[in-house]
Amino acid sequence: PMSMCRYDPKVSRLISSAASKIKGKAMKQAVKASCDSSGCSKPGTKKCTRCLSVYYCSKECQVAAWKSHKGKCNQILTDVIEVRKLTSGNYKHMRGFNGQNFNGWNGKPPGSKQLNEEFIVKIQYTPGTFPCLCYDKKRLMCLVFDKTTCPRYDELCHVIATKGPLGRKAYFRARVSRKGVLEVFHKALMPSEAW
Repeated sequence: PMSMCRYDPKVSRLISSAASKIKGKAMKQAVKASCDSSGCSKPGTKKCTRCLSVYYCSKECQVAAWKSHKGKCNQILTDVIEVRKLTSGNYKHMRGFNGQNFNGWNGKPPGSKQLNEEFIVKIQYTPGTFPCLCYDKKRLMCLVFDKTTCPRYDELCHVIATKGPLGRKAYFRARVSRKGVLEVFHKALMPSEAW
């Protein structure tokens, strides 16, 4: 059933809607993370806006914890997984929902984005032999990749499987490097979106 959503927009919308409802309920039931500032035990309601990996109860606690958090924050922002599109095999000419070549990425940032400028990508993962699909919101940048074009493929798929909605997709910050390689910031997932 999950593979059907790649080829049928109605099935995709139905599955996405159900996943959003399930995730929404889970988020409401989830226990709030505690504040990451030393000595504070209040619930954390605000995320670090740079790495999105820790919570704070207030701006004051975030400022107080910055010195100890800065190193981890910078590591999260510099540890990226490089992704290149498939250039051979069965999926190199995969067609998207609107008939476009889903693997037609030219190695440039989408739209008006510049090299090294961040944007959001959605990566869809299906266990088994299918490659991952990666695209931006407007689908100006679409690519298919697998273990042959992403050396840390298993690590990225593990993040999606354990932290993404239904273990099948996740949203990440990404950028295109000067080498024309997509760099995915995999340590901190972005909130799920409706695309």
